[in-house]
Amino acid sequence: MLKNCSITVEDIVRAGKIYGKPVHLLKWKMTRKPQRSKEIVVNPLPLDISNEHKYVKLLMDILFIKKISFLLVKSEGLEYLSIYRLRNRTKSLISPRSLPI
Repeated sequence: MLKNCSITVEDIVRAGKIYGKPVHLLKWKMTRKPQRSKEIVVNPLPLDISNEHKYVKLLMDILFIKKISFLLVKSEGLEYLSIYRLRNRTKSLISPRSLPI
């Protein structure tokens, strides 16, 4: 389809037979290692809360804005969303029981 090109389809097929499949350009050049998932910990709720709000999920994530860490908390079912600035990322500080909700 290119005008004045001396490479033919047969040349491309021949190169594939000589050199094999093409290797992706970025293969083995990525510096970031794949993430391992963390263990999910389920804390039991008090009985009166679990009876009244059976279908509420609490979602938490840590985000960074200009190297400052924040904890994002969202509940599905109560339509609650809040953000807390974290002093550090220790397990005791991030647990739902320590949040000022």
